Amino acid sequence: MQYVFPTVIDYDSEADAYNVYFPDLENCYTCGYGLYDTLHMAWDVLNLTLFDMEIDGKEIPPASNHKDIDAGEGFVQYIRADTESYAKLLQALNPEEAIDTSKLKPRQKRPDRDDIPYGTVQRILDAAGISEEEIMSCLEDDDDDD
Repeated sequence: MQYVFPTVIDYDSEADAYNVYFPDLENCYTCGYGLYDTLHMAWDVLNLTLFDMEIDGKEIPPASNHKDIDAGEGFVQYIRADTESYAKLLQALNPEEAIDTSKLKPRQKRPDRDDIPYGTVQRILDAAGISEEEIMSCLEDDDDDD
């Protein structure tokens, strides 16, 4: 399954490191040295936590809105996770150990164009300032390429 969760990242000057925690997930925290390392560690701990929760059949809470999180001196950053891809990575790193992925939640299907209500499409176009005529013109140009 694919997820996106907010994390709080704050700099600890004494340790010269960044502390990371996910307010929506119990015991999901890590640290890193430098922002690149910190974001990688955040990705890893989020994937591992969600992978374990899926395997154990635990309910995964909804992600909070970043506006509702008090980051104190730090900042909020969204991190994405994909437990199916993470399971493949774990298997590649540990080929001698069988990893049971049968309990992982399947990825969400992306909607086909026909699955998206017209009103939703119209609101998106209106918000982007794109007219229906511009879209139709692009579609006609695509038909000409065939």
